[in-house]
Amino acid sequence: MLVARLATSLLLVCSACGGTSAPDRPDSGSPVDAPPPDADPFAQPRATADQPDDEPDAYQVHLLYVVPADRAGVATLDVDGTLRRAIAAADGWLADRTDGLHLRFDRAAGLVDVTYVQLADDERTFAAGIDAGGPRGIRARLEATLHTTFDDPNKMYLVYYDGLALGTCGEAPRPGRFPVQYIGGVWSTTMIDTAAPAGATTVRLLEPATLNVPTPPFAAQLGTEVVTVTAIAGTTATLAAPLAAAHPALELLAPANRPPDCRSNPWSSDGVAWTYAVFVGLHEIMHALGIVDDAAPDRAPPPTAGGHLAATSPGGLDDLMYQGPANGRCGDPAPTPAQVRCQLDPGRRNYFNTPAGSGVVDLARSVFIDPTPAGAVPPPGW
Repeated sequence: MLVARLATSLLLVCSACGGTSAPDRPDSGSPVDAPPPDADPFAQPRATADQPDDEPDAYQVHLLYVVPADRAGVATLDVDGTLRRAIAAADGWLADRTDGLHLRFDRAAGLVDVTYVQLADDERTFAAGIDAGGPRGIRARLEATLHTTFDDPNKMYLVYYDGLALGTCGEAPRPGRFPVQYIGGVWSTTMIDTAAPAGATTVRLLEPATLNVPTPPFAAQLGTEVVTVTAIAGTTATLAAPLAAAHPALELLAPANRPPDCRSNPWSSDGVAWTYAVFVGLHEIMHALGIVDDAAPDRAPPPTAGGHLAATSPGGLDDLMYQGPANGRCGDPAPTPAQVRCQLDPGRRNYFNTPAGSGVVDLARSVFIDPTPAGAVPPPGW
């Protein structure tokens, strides 16, 4: 079973790590120490467990930095300040758009708490979802793995996954507890799901239609070899020429001229500047809060995925929750919150400060807002 397999695949760096719902849970993992006055306040020592909360009884968003086994030596966004800068930039923009409201992030000794988690699987195995429902099930696999340890009923866990993900930069349940930003996401890219010998003129692909692999013919990189795919029938790709070398299962087939990989998205350099990577994390948190509600008047129609606004909403292509056939502009970089073109439901009818009695999920009334509003409510189903 999926859950049983994943429960055994999680490798935490400390042996006594646990969630924070049990009041007698022993503290474990490295502490989050306050930096010296002249140090970068965003850069902190690694913590391998949820640290004691500044607000232990409050609803709050806790950050998880999750790393596959084969990236453990190079993934450092928790200690170099990158993730805390992203949170600071996102929250600064939110405060600018809401006259001072903030999301409540889990803090320890005044600093945003980030927990490092290392998986037992390598990134390609985890991304492929071997015996686990395929690549589009990666968020569910992460939740099933992490929920065995991180289970505080008052916490949402924003997962920064620093590994390969096929076909997305971010994903979240609506509502739910484990929104994910895929740092290593790639677009229009698949894998060969069985080994291919030298001289082969066909290869079997992992879910090419689901992953939006281009219509042939197209050039692609298979490992270090450049190939041309002339046809795809089901999951079998035909090549223009025999393979010059053997290729192992799960090697990436990356078409030329595909959209830029998620790893190329810049982060905030100072905790103020807005970037596409900052936007993605905040957008996914909104989904986990239940936004955009199906009852919102400007919700995007199918085939756009639920939880988004159409281009005809008051914010148009600039709304935080827009998604559709046109390119959204919320990821456009800007040096300060006031200069960010991204908007937060400017019509005040879809998900922020909505009219009384509208029945839609309203960020302004969420228990995750700081200061907590009067009559605050948790996400639906919590």
